[in-house]
Amino acid sequence: MFLHSFNYFRGIAIIFVVLAHSYIPAGWQPGESVFDRFQFSLMMNGTVFFVFISGFLFHHVFVPRYQYKKFMIKKAKFVLLPYLCLSILPILFWLFWTPITAPHESLYSGHPDWQTAIWYFLTGRQLTAYWYIPMVMVLFLISPLVVWLTKKNMLLWVGLPLLVVASFIHRPVGNLQAMQSLVYFFPVFLIGGWASAHKDWLYEKLANKEIWLLLIAVALAFIQASFTDQVGNSHKPAFQWGGVDYSLYQKVLLCFALMIFLHRFEDKEWHWLNTLANVSFAIYFIHPWFTTWWRLYHPTPESWPSSGNLLYTLGVCALLIVLSIAVAKVFKAIFKTRSRYLIGW
Repeated sequence: MFLHSFNYFRGIAIIFVVLAHSYIPAGWQPGESVFDRFQFSLMMNGTVFFVFISGFLFHHVFVPRYQYKKFMIKKAKFVLLPYLCLSILPILFWLFWTPITAPHESLYSGHPDWQTAIWYFLTGRQLTAYWYIPMVMVLFLISPLVVWLTKKNMLLWVGLPLLVVASFIHRPVGNLQAMQSLVYFFPVFLIGGWASAHKDWLYEKLANKEIWLLLIAVALAFIQASFTDQVGNSHKPAFQWGGVDYSLYQKVLLCFALMIFLHRFEDKEWHWLNTLANVSFAIYFIHPWFTTWWRLYHPTPESWPSSGNLLYTLGVCALLIVLSIAVAKVFKAIFKTRSRYLIGW
């Protein structure tokens, strides 16, 4: 059964993903004020939404007819292949043509170009946001474990303890470690699967209670902004102490709040959100090309043309989404159904 509410959720998720990459082009540097940090905390870490939805849809769509080989072939064609295609030019650019310092150049300086190219492919650091693909491909590789946990009714029993672990591990520095990212996001995937398995129960028990989930999430964002040094996402070496990552719990609560809220509109047709949802993977792949181009002209905060804020960031986000959809539609017009191998749509 097709769930309109989760299609709308996908549309909202891609807005948050692009929003997290819009504050730098918008010239916004969250300052010392609690309100600034509070806004930033609510805005960032939207990848949690993406992973929760992926876990939900994995259970809803794939588990009933799961075949590992077919599943992996599909992911290789429509996730890995676009990643590889869209990574070639940026990697060549950073290796041979860049007028500015390449991302994380100090980590591979002195190595042969072919080793550097492989490093980029394995870390996804050739473009903003591409780190997600190496991590999620590893997640897909271990999907039989998720199916087994589903059959044993252990998704939540395993997911919740791992969520606690993830909140102490935090996200990796520079998003460079796919395995640390997997440890961080895997419990969210499991909890998303559990939410799918128990969606009717959740819709009944949490009906009209999403406001309380929202308030708790907002309180966690306030705690993070007021009492920790974390600004937005928290990145650190896995085994270095950094306190609790409140952002992770905040976003998981917002996942359930949005799930319950959007269920009210299961029978409604929201064309603009459907469009965002349907093109979401292409938006994910395309929008970093625009932010990278901006970085070429404004590589440091001192060169930023303005001092932005959340409103500017929302404007840049909207522009990036519109431009990405336009490019995606050009690809679609030229390559027809084969565009899915190039841009994921």
